[in-house]
Amino acid sequence: MKKNIFILGVILGFYSVFAQGVIDSLVKSVPCMKIGEKAPVFTAVNQNGGMVSMNKYKGKKNVLLMFYSEQIYSHPNSPLQSEGQAQIKELVNSAGNLKTKDIEVIMVTPDSQKDIFEVIETTGAQFSFVHDNDHQIMDLYRSSIKIPANHPEVQAMLQNGVKLIKKPHEKEYTLPVPVIYLIGRDGIIKGVFNGAKMDDYRREIGSEKANIYTWEYISAKLNARD
Repeated sequence: MKKNIFILGVILGFYSVFAQGVIDSLVKSVPCMKIGEKAPVFTAVNQNGGMVSMNKYKGKKNVLLMFYSEQIYSHPNSPLQSEGQAQIKELVNSAGNLKTKDIEVIMVTPDSQKDIFEVIETTGAQFSFVHDNDHQIMDLYRSSIKIPANHPEVQAMLQNGVKLIKKPHEKEYTLPVPVIYLIGRDGIIKGVFNGAKMDDYRREIGSEKANIYTWEYISAKLNARD
């Protein structure tokens, strides 16, 4: 009997580890948009009630468009917790400098307005946050993954207090991939940074502590001059 219990425990343990890595693997492997593609146009409302439109910036500003969820990527009980909070802080620290270089920073998230304002209060962010309630923008930019509501990892996240959002009739949760798109004034994507692979970009720069949100790094992607 004890032997059978031990074997069952090993099997359940293996299944738990396997299940815990499924979403993480999907996040890293999702086929996001590519450099050279035309950035989809959308119009949305930011946290202050202002209109955010990609057409507004075309020919005038570059755009740093980031998809993120504080709940999913920074919640202490989320198996997907990574360096999400650190990325936000890096972006906040660099946002002022980026604005002087005509780069508009926009954050797209499925998080609730309450959660958005908590992030703003915690980090001091002064750029636009767009609540993508129907995940239309995430889907438009191929920056989402859909996971069945009964998936064991999803259930574990919910039980641990991670707030995932879906409509009552939906059988899946749509999670944002923590991807960043650098869009030029011409509306073409110049850079794609999957937050789940941030270490790869740091190695590209040659520093484990590198901040990809610096003008030097971004301008290299834009082929622009300071």
